[in-house]
Amino acid sequence: TSGPGLRIRYATAAGTVSGNMIGVNASGTAALANQGAGIELHNLSAGVTVDNNVSSGNAGSGVNIYQALGVTLTNNKIGTNASGTSGIGNGSAGLVVSCAGPLSVSGNVISSNAQYGGYLSGVTGSTFVGNFIGTAADGMSPLANAGPGISLNSTACGPSLRDPGLEPKAVKVAVQNVFDGNVVAHNNGDGFFIWGGTGN
Repeated sequence: TSGPGLRIRYATAAGTVSGNMIGVNASGTAALANQGAGIELHNLSAGVTVDNNVSSGNAGSGVNIYQALGVTLTNNKIGTNASGTSGIGNGSAGLVVSCAGPLSVSGNVISSNAQYGGYLSGVTGSTFVGNFIGTAADGMSPLANAGPGISLNSTACGPSLRDPGLEPKAVKVAVQNVFDGNVVAHNNGDGFFIWGGTGN
């Protein structure tokens, strides 16, 4: 498509996105690029679960989450083939999260992307557990992201459905995020790059 492969905006009820091949062919072995992000989740006030998808080969990021509450991102391949053994990188970062949280991000392979593995700005109260960032699904073989593995920082956020009182350009500080049991290796930059935020 000329935009993202899948876009959900302004959702107020929970839903699930599961078992899709986004930016790749039906077998998950070659790119069929969307010209935007693979998956975009914007302005969500109810939990959406994104489970067991492949989002690779897109011109933008693999997954883009903005001003969203209660998203669960689990067991996805972001920047690799369906088996997680070789790279089909996205043209930007693997995972971009801005002004969002709480989120649960676990068991994903986020590798071979053209920028960061994960770029997290203004993320609060979220857990990142057991992800492979810069490796294949075996947690060892190199599938480097072209930038740092994970970047975490504070950012300016505007009003949203989940924070209706937030003033335009108010700074959203990255606080109380938990990173546990992730493998972050082989990336072409820092493993973790944390600038700003408290209690992480």
